[in-house]
Amino acid sequence: VGVERHFNLTAEVQRRFPKLPVMGSGYSYLQEFLPQAGAANLLDGRCTFVGVGRASLSQPDFAKLLRENGVMDRKRVCRTFSYCTALMRSKHNDQGQFATGCPPFDKETYGPIWQESLATKPPPTKGT
Repeated sequence: VGVERHFNLTAEVQRRFPKLPVMGSGYSYLQEFLPQAGAANLLDGRCTFVGVGRASLSQPDFAKLLRENGVMDRKRVCRTFSYCTALMRSKHNDQGQFATGCPPFDKETYGPIWQESLATKPPPTKGT
């Protein structure tokens, strides 16, 4: 339902402003079907660009793989576990945000950062 809402709202903006470059979003949630949905929306004129957010964290070379093989690496497709989002929302450090990446797929780099974010998390305030 959420992805459909993204697609429909994007299509409505693109329809009302056909000369405006419009970026579609919500594709990462579709995991390995992201390319097909993006291609369909482009072909149907529902958007000008396909935006890829969190899926690019687990597979930063996805565009190259699509160009070369026509598919993404299924073993590295974002599974929308939301660790990346949790890191973005963790503001309790000197930089105001932890470095954001994919702890499940890049444990060596982001595993320690994830553990630090958990260890330094402030206690909940009363009423939350």
